[in-house]
Amino acid sequence: MAKVKKEKIRKKSTMPIYLAALTWVILSMFLPMIKFTSYLILLLISFGVWFVLTHFNVFKDIEIEVETPITYVNSEVEEICLLCDSQIAALHQLDEVIQDEDLSEKIAEIILINEKISDFIQKEPLSVQKTRKYFKYYVDSVIELLRRYADIEQPAFEGENILTSKNKIRETLDISVQAFRNFYDQLYEKTNMEVKVDAKVLEDLLKQEGILEEKTK
Repeated sequence: MAKVKKEKIRKKSTMPIYLAALTWVILSMFLPMIKFTSYLILLLISFGVWFVLTHFNVFKDIEIEVETPITYVNSEVEEICLLCDSQIAALHQLDEVIQDEDLSEKIAEIILINEKISDFIQKEPLSVQKTRKYFKYYVDSVIELLRRYADIEQPAFEGENILTSKNKIRETLDISVQAFRNFYDQLYEKTNMEVKVDAKVLEDLLKQEGILEEKTK
C-alpha cells in the first residue's frame, strides 16, 4: 500500500451559492417572469445575496483533510525515508514515556533534524548514501539508549548503577544531538560551494559592467 501524506485544505462554503439560488427561486414566484426587467432584478438581487455572504464571510470556510500519495525519486530514497518515518514514530512513543524534560527537548530536536534530513534527501536524492549510516546506525543507537533509559527511569530503588547509567545516557544524548546538528549542516556543503561560485560570477559580471564600481563610489 502506497504511503500517503495527510493535508488539511480550506474550501469556501457553498452556502452563499445555494442561498443566492434560493433567493432566485423565491423571488421568481412573485415577479412577472415574462419581462426582461424581472430577470435583471433577480440577477442583481441574487448576486447581491451571494456577494454579501461571501464578502463578509458569513459562513466559515470548510476544512477538509485530503490524502496525497507520496512518491519517491528511487527505491533508495524510499527506503531511507520510510526508515526515518518509523524512527520518528519510535521517538514520539519514547517521548510520551520518558518524564525527563531535558531528554524530551533532545528527542524533539532529533525528530526535527530527522524530518529536515528526510526532506533534504527527497530534494537531493544523490545525497542518500551519506545518510544511510546516520539513520541505520546513529539514530538507531540513540533510540536503543532511550529505550534503556525508559526502562530504568522510575525504578523501585535508584542505586548507584542506575544513576550512573542515566547520567551516561544523558551525556551521550547531548553529544549525539550536537553531532546530528553538524551532520545536517554538512549536507549543505555542496550548496555552500555552489552559492559561493554563483556569487563570485555575479560579482565579476557587475564589475565588468561597471555597475559595482558605481555603487561603491
